[in-house]
Amino acid sequence: MSKPEFRHCVIAMLGVMTLGVLQGILIAVGIALLKLLNLASRPRDAIMGLVESKEGVYCAEIEDGGKVVPGLIIYRFDSSLVFFNADYFKDRVRTVINQANTKPVWFLFNAESVPLLDTTGADALEALRSELAEQDIVLAVARAKGWFRVMLERTGVAERIGAEHLFPTVHAGAQSFLAAQ
Repeated sequence: MSKPEFRHCVIAMLGVMTLGVLQGILIAVGIALLKLLNLASRPRDAIMGLVESKEGVYCAEIEDGGKVVPGLIIYRFDSSLVFFNADYFKDRVRTVINQANTKPVWFLFNAESVPLLDTTGADALEALRSELAEQDIVLAVARAKGWFRVMLERTGVAERIGAEHLFPTVHAGAQSFLAAQ
């Protein structure tokens, strides 16, 4: 058990001993919700690369020998893109672009791990699209599905990104990038 988890257990037990069982349970539930919000507001992400030994396979750069395609950043965000993490998402994208070895020409957002998009998340995507366009970087999206895709279309962000930059797979997006070069 990690130190934060141990602290949470101690706080919940103290709540049970001093306030009663129901209040202690409420304290434990409150702590769990705060932890969940903290994790969801700063989710994991990854820069993906091509696995040369397996055609059409893309993975996190350090896994399975993945290699970054020069001029193309393939980025995965492992959470819904909603009001409490939209600013974090924008900051992470900016950081990834600034830390790239070469200036990207395309930023391919792998939305496979993003089950939900709200209006704040859509605004964040649109702001990034506009910001990247000013830097002559194309924003493309791969694997947009479910509620993410519905909100992308309802908010008009899909139209501004352009159908030519919306792909069913990461491989299709990467192949389109390579063909354009």
